[in-house]
Amino acid sequence: MGLARLQPERRLMLAVLEDVVWTLLRAPGAQAENAGLVAEAEAWLASDDTTGPFAFVNVCHALDLEAESIRAAIARRRRAVAAANGRARPSPFRRMNGERGLAVPRERRRAPRCSARR
Repeated sequence: MGLARLQPERRLMLAVLEDVVWTLLRAPGAQAENAGLVAEAEAWLASDDTTGPFAFVNVCHALDLEAESIRAAIARRRRAVAAANGRARPSPFRRMNGERGLAVPRERRRAPRCSARR
């Protein structure tokens, strides 16, 4: 999904989802410092409410994502971080910054091409 091709509303929805994911995937120590924010993110993620445009289920639907798959992936990653006492490897996905960002697993990214000629 190219970020530049998304409508502004969907870009905002993606930013909301991304913020919740990163809030929940922080190391346990960082989560303890932001307990209220983490609790709010957990409640939003667990909700099946569909009354607002930014309800989790509606955001997933607008972005063509399966809500249950997203929930399961976040839960797996949180368990991995907890099992490693907060020292788990960085997430295999990078944040989407700017118009050209892509949510692509690190191992699937291509190495940058060198454009300098000798």
